[in-house]
Amino acid sequence: MLVHVTRSSVCMGDDAFDNSRDIVFSTSATAGDIISVLNVNSFFPHVSGNDVMWAVENAHKERVLEYYTKSGKEEYAVHKNTLLKEICGGRMTLHCVYYSNYRKG
Repeated sequence: MLVHVTRSSVCMGDDAFDNSRDIVFSTSATAGDIISVLNVNSFFPHVSGNDVMWAVENAHKERVLEYYTKSGKEEYAVHKNTLLKEICGGRMTLHCVYYSNYRKG
């Protein structure tokens, strides 16, 4: 299943590139598979320093999960076993929002 994935830029130089990709997921992929597939496809740029957060959202800007790059921690806003096709609906898109600094709680 083809999903169009976009992401925020992490710096001004990153704006010069197209930060979107069509990525193939299994038809049985779930929310729990998103980060591993994006990492296998080298979707996230390397960012030194902080445990930066990527928030993954669907086309309706509903948060699906948060991914912390340094620790590898994933926090889900939906059940981890929710099918990706249910998360995306008919649009089959995901957007990853970059947070270099965030506050928990």
